[in-house]
Amino acid sequence: MSREPRLSLFSLNEDQNADFLHSKFSDQELKIYKNLSRRNTLKTSSVGRIFDAVASLLGLCDINSYEGEGAILLENAIDGYDLDNLKSYTNNLREGPIPTQEIWNGIYKDYCIGQDSGNIISNFLFTLARLIFELADQHQIKKIACSGGVFQNTTLVDMMIDLVPEGVKLYLNRDLSPNDENIAFGQIFYHLHDMDQKQ
Repeated sequence: MSREPRLSLFSLNEDQNADFLHSKFSDQELKIYKNLSRRNTLKTSSVGRIFDAVASLLGLCDINSYEGEGAILLENAIDGYDLDNLKSYTNNLREGPIPTQEIWNGIYKDYCIGQDSGNIISNFLFTLARLIFELADQHQIKKIACSGGVFQNTTLVDMMIDLVPEGVKLYLNRDLSPNDENIAFGQIFYHLHDMDQKQ
């Protein structure tokens, strides 16, 4: 799915008959994917798929020609933002999973009324930044390690730095990138730590 942002769009968009889907999929593909979606129980924990869906919805990227292309194009589509004028696509965070569908429905509503793409992207990133701090507060977490490919998005990181509540510490990568290439690096350190404990 990460290679084709259009699939993330199809999966998140509740209206599977939306006109714009016909410009992204052949009739045969739509028939197959609609059938699969009725039976599919697969889940993902990757926020990157939401980035992909937004990129496809806004016409920036339907099929990635390199890793993370949709997310990079999203970031490049923002000229700037005013933190005071941004809105969150979700309110009243409850216990449980992040309300992905609620976020998506807000994005889709703004898209349908012709909201500027840059504003939609900025509001989306603002929503994610706020959610991180709301979840941390809900679980009384004061130290937040920002790891994963989405934290390569400098706009998201800048928003978090601007929004960080007093008493909360952000940990950001400096010497290594925050994405999946460092999984092996972490595994090596875990192994070394485990060997150290056994001696």
